[in-house]
Amino acid sequence: MNPDIIIASKPSFLAAIIIDIIFILIIVSVFAYIIVTLYKIKKTVINIEKKVEELSNR
Repeated sequence: MNPDIIIASKPSFLAAIIIDIIFILIIVSVFAYIIVTLYKIKKTVINIEKKVEELSNR
């Protein structure tokens, strides 16, 4: 192995790792956003159901 080739391949290897990490972070953040949004919708629906019950009990 030529030492020059190893040095030349290092930055691209690092770039690949960084791109992978960024890609994983984007996917995780998208999933987290979807989960948080669904949780908020669920909480809102539960609150609406409680209000409907309160109004119908009057």
